[in-house]
Amino acid sequence: MYQVASEAQDEHGSIVEFTVSDLFRVIEEQAADGVDFMTVHCGVTLEVVERLKREGRIADIVSRGGVNPPRMDALPREGESSLR
Repeated sequence: MYQVASEAQDEHGSIVEFTVSDLFRVIEEQAADGVDFMTVHCGVTLEVVERLKREGRIADIVSRGGVNPPRMDALPREGESSLR
């Protein structure tokens, strides 16, 4: 998920601008590279993003593999109602 979101940010300017095919392409690439375990974070909703903004959290999302700093430039800025 982190890889496909990062690629979407770089290519389209938004972490949400990817397709299901993009997601599965990355999963297949990582599996071919030998990744044998993946954690899927299904609970990230716009409500969660809004709560993270209100709480002022700006870094360090902890995942199974360690700490993964988010692409904070991709999250909505103050006054924006949705992801760019």
